[in-house]
Amino acid sequence: MKKTAVIMLILSIMILPYSPCQAAAFVRKSKNSTKIVICAMVMEALGKIADPRAKKLLLEGLKSKEFFIRAYAAQSLAALKDKTVIPELKKLINDKHYLVRVSVAKALLGLGDASAEKSLFDFINDADPMIRAAVVPKLDKFGVKFVPALLELLAKEKDPFIRAKIIEQFDDKELPPSPGPEGLGPAIDPRLAAIYNAMQDKDWQIRQGACIAIIQFDDPKVIPALTERLGDESVYVRATAKETLSKLGDTSAAKVFRQDLDNKNPILKISSFSALANLKDLNVIPVLLKETVAPNNSTIVRREAARALAKLKPYVYKMLDDSLARSKLQDVISSNNLKVNYKVNGKDLAVIFLEALRNPKDPLYADSPFILAELKEEMAWPALRQALFSKDLDLVSTIVFVLGDLKDKDAVEDLIKAGRKYRF
Repeated sequence: MKKTAVIMLILSIMILPYSPCQAAAFVRKSKNSTKIVICAMVMEALGKIADPRAKKLLLEGLKSKEFFIRAYAAQSLAALKDKTVIPELKKLINDKHYLVRVSVAKALLGLGDASAEKSLFDFINDADPMIRAAVVPKLDKFGVKFVPALLELLAKEKDPFIRAKIIEQFDDKELPPSPGPEGLGPAIDPRLAAIYNAMQDKDWQIRQGACIAIIQFDDPKVIPALTERLGDESVYVRATAKETLSKLGDTSAAKVFRQDLDNKNPILKISSFSALANLKDLNVIPVLLKETVAPNNSTIVRREAARALAKLKPYVYKMLDDSLARSKLQDVISSNNLKVNYKVNGKDLAVIFLEALRNPKDPLYADSPFILAELKEEMAWPALRQALFSKDLDLVSTIVFVLGDLKDKDAVEDLIKAGRKYRF
């Protein structure tokens, strides 16, 4: 898979409803598909960094002929928290593409324009499932005002993707008091009731959404409900249940987590990386290092292994005071200027991927930006910024994404230059 295809997958998860294939199909209609993706990702990355220097380019993005770019520009303008852009956003409130209309309404509400609230409520109840699917994600960031409408939609919604996205947003923010049946005291929180019902739903997406949301509620039935999902027929549900249990600090299934380190299914394997890292299990470090540099590994396996390594690093520091622990880790840990770094065959892990970034023939080349970003090695960030102007457009698309993910303010000017270079 080309790296641009990987990025399209990421993009589609962020703002587009339904499958990544549908998202990519929108862009493939153009001969300049990769450049369009890069430009859209620049808009998105600048929003993550939220630097006011990006304002001019983002406003230009609102005028793009590509709906993808207009939608990301609107989303990112909201992140700048600059209310002076409201009039420009309002010009797109009736845009011909539903995704732009939804993005603009969310941006306006995020900037304090209450008039956009009605538009979002209308979108929630729209007859078109694509519009409902676009508006539901991330509504929780606007507070509990949308919870009643989401609960009402959940009761009648047939589309499993939309139902799952509704459930994922339920948290324990306080709702207005609602009395239970007479003489029985307060009613159970309707969100929690919906989550427990969703745990038994026939559709795996809905069960997975429940596993994601349930961690927000301090309820004694959470652990048993999640443990039951470890035997789910869907690998996605099992993987999500593992990660949620580990975030709750539950060690009862740690044996299952370790067994899945050798699982041939990458979803179950990477969920064990994350789960064991959440449990601060340093014994998994050699496995993670091996998976990070294995030449034939997929991007997702390599990236999740690196992410788990970064998650474990603070706990490595603590153990270095123990001479026994140090001797156990000496083959995979080095000390450099009082910092702890991972090493493979005696070589610093970040250096391995910096060298790969400069060598297109290296089997680690395509994934090197992802790994350097996941390792949080700031010494690598200048090299990432430099690679932003590579002739390899697939590499550029990856670099844009990771610089946004890193919220690298030093990259803002370079991202603006890239946005102008690939502007549509």
